[in-house]
Amino acid sequence: MRQSIYNELSGIITDEQIKLEEPMKNHTTFRIGGPAEIFVTPGSIGEVRDIIAVCRKQAVPYYVMGNGSNLLVSDRGYEGVIIQIFKEMNEIRIEGDTVAAQAGALLSAIAKWRRDEGCGQGGYAADAGRRDSGRPWRTDGVRIPYQHGSQDRRSHSGSQDTAAKR
Repeated sequence: MRQSIYNELSGIITDEQIKLEEPMKNHTTFRIGGPAEIFVTPGSIGEVRDIIAVCRKQAVPYYVMGNGSNLLVSDRGYEGVIIQIFKEMNEIRIEGDTVAAQAGALLSAIAKWRRDEGCGQGGYAADAGRRDSGRPWRTDGVRIPYQHGSQDRRSHSGSQDTAAKR
């Protein structure tokens, strides 16, 4: 299996972006974890899409990771493909009234960028989980639309709103 998927992946990304038996302890903040059978570092959304398509076609398990924060990997490692999108896909930009960040953007970089652009206090994690112009924002590239009357909104203190459940 390994040679077949390696050959297909090398048609999508360079050999330098593919590592075999890569120790996951080198990629997690807890510095633990056995080897990933195949570890890839794509540089674009298109490469991520194509890598996932290859994994699905060959029925190979895959896991998409970012910076490795709070990620626990077994000492036995991972049989399949680990796709790390942290370093190459970290663009931060404003789209209307929303701060949009690619999945590889670090929370500290988003907070600094917001501060530098005059979008908020910007201290480390100062705005994490709070609403910005009526919309919550996340650091994994997912934009969450504001839904009027949403029952799972939280106040700035983190306590549940008292609105009745539907």
